[in-house]
Amino acid sequence: MQKTIEPNGGEMNDFDETLGDAMDIVAEGTALTMRALLKDGRTGQLGRMNPWTGRYSLTDQYAPMDVGYLLGRLWLLYLHTKRSEFREWAETLMEPLIPSLTGGVATGRTAGVDIYYGLCWGADITESEDLRNQAIKSTDNLIAGIWEPRAGKGLFYSGATRGHTNIDSLLALLPLPWCAREEPSYMDYFTRHADTIMDIGLIRPDGSTFQAAFFDEDHRLKYLTTTQGWTTDSTWT
Repeated sequence: MQKTIEPNGGEMNDFDETLGDAMDIVAEGTALTMRALLKDGRTGQLGRMNPWTGRYSLTDQYAPMDVGYLLGRLWLLYLHTKRSEFREWAETLMEPLIPSLTGGVATGRTAGVDIYYGLCWGADITESEDLRNQAIKSTDNLIAGIWEPRAGKGLFYSGATRGHTNIDSLLALLPLPWCAREEPSYMDYFTRHADTIMDIGLIRPDGSTFQAAFFDEDHRLKYLTTTQGWTTDSTWT
């Protein structure tokens, strides 16, 4: 399908139509998923997505990351379709999640995915002051749990054990620039972490990458490695 781009702000009609159709298909599939997930009116934490089926389940224990991606999809579909059920589903999933994020220090970086796509996006879309405050509190807990100022220029470890970090850790740290809209100091953590990632060599001069960096108990770099590549020193896939 050929796109037509007209001068002076003309429409890309074919692209817009195709994108709208695709979003409608995603909306219907997601609605089926959510109705099946909540058909018994169960409450609890959303568990990890089954990579073989693409399905979710409800559990008694908080499992970070996958819930954030689903929440982000629900918020986007609410904006696209204007159907209140998508907002209601997002709020249903966040209700048991919020105490886990605001109640204590984060034990891993993946909690940042839930904070950003759930609380931050929810606060922007609903203009809820409560969600805004909960997003900031949760981000503070993320900093308290895994920030280490003595590693390089400063670093977020992947978990509370503070032994390593991954090159893709920034994807879980997006709550920091979101909070920096009101308090610029949050952005300092984000940029210092990115600088350390560059300084320690996770990105090589030729553009290839290691996946992970491991540190000793004094927060000095021990070695770089790749666990999702052909060899430990090949580029991260």
